[in-house]
Amino acid sequence: MCSTDREIVRQIQRALRPKGAIIQCQYNKNGYVIGLHIRHTGLSTLPNDIGQLAHLRSLRLGGNQSTYLTIPPSFQQLANLHELDLSWNQLQQLPSGIEYIENLQRLNLNNNQLTVLSPEIAHLPHLHILELSSNQLTTLPDEIGQLKRLQRLWIENNQLKTLPTSIGELRLLKTLSASSNQLQQLPSQIGQCTQLQTLNLSDNQLTALPPEIGHCSSLKGLSLKHNQLQQLPTQIGGCTHLRELALTANQLTSLPSEIGQCAELHTIYLDHNQLQELPSSLFSIPSLEYLTLPAINDGGSSFNDPTCHVSVWKTQERPGLQKRFVPWDRFPYALRYRLKRIGALHAGYSTLHCDRGPG
Repeated sequence: MCSTDREIVRQIQRALRPKGAIIQCQYNKNGYVIGLHIRHTGLSTLPNDIGQLAHLRSLRLGGNQSTYLTIPPSFQQLANLHELDLSWNQLQQLPSGIEYIENLQRLNLNNNQLTVLSPEIAHLPHLHILELSSNQLTTLPDEIGQLKRLQRLWIENNQLKTLPTSIGELRLLKTLSASSNQLQQLPSQIGQCTQLQTLNLSDNQLTALPPEIGHCSSLKGLSLKHNQLQQLPTQIGGCTHLRELALTANQLTSLPSEIGQCAELHTIYLDHNQLQELPSSLFSIPSLEYLTLPAINDGGSSFNDPTCHVSVWKTQERPGLQKRFVPWDRFPYALRYRLKRIGALHAGYSTLHCDRGPG
């Protein structure tokens, strides 16, 4: 270990010993401290000595039961500090002095008691990853749009009702996970996030999607489970790289024919909806392999519409439905051809295994 860093660590240990701190260090091949993990201290102010660890890249302060935290000016010297973990504390606001670590790339504030995210977040222009899940946030500041390099944003399990329009300024954003909030709508500016690959909006109160969602052409995974959607915009067909679409537990009665333009779609969850018909274009998607549908009622299914706009999902959702076999001749000829690639259709609580038959 570098003798200078060794002495600095000793000073930190002496400063935190009365608090019963557990300190773990990670070193590079030259013996410099690059990782520091401090646990079980109830910290409110970080020791100035940490600012002398010039090679420090990761500082983990999770699980310290801190209610507030002050970052000293000496942290301005930590040009290499890229990761700060403050998860599993009791923080109600951003640490004072957060602007002193402007080169930070990852900030983890999961599982705290944040009720507001202060505009000072804009002082971290190099952030790539921001984790804010399991707090008590009701809004996000407009300044979040100034995080031009942000690629991943986790805001799950909060109390958000809206997202700021400035979300559209996050042009490099690849992952946005906002499940388990109270979102009632998405800003149209979401369509400006053209690099977005994963969008999780499950367990919210969405009644519609903005047409601009079709501009998210890089989208691969879209989860909208447990919302109140009655329809999808026709522009969903613009998501040409979409591979998984989760629509479980909404109020959908139909899908737009443009869904067939999602040529890379592999999996689609449609169970627990009110679907009366499906577009034939859905079964023309060459990559489609997994499909779930609303539960089949006891009266069976009348797969008798050769146009594939089949009225077979007029069913009652109920638990306890057992796995059942659906004979291949129950499907119309045109539909049989399109379903040959699909090994199993999952219908509510049942699994419909398709006997592909001789043809």
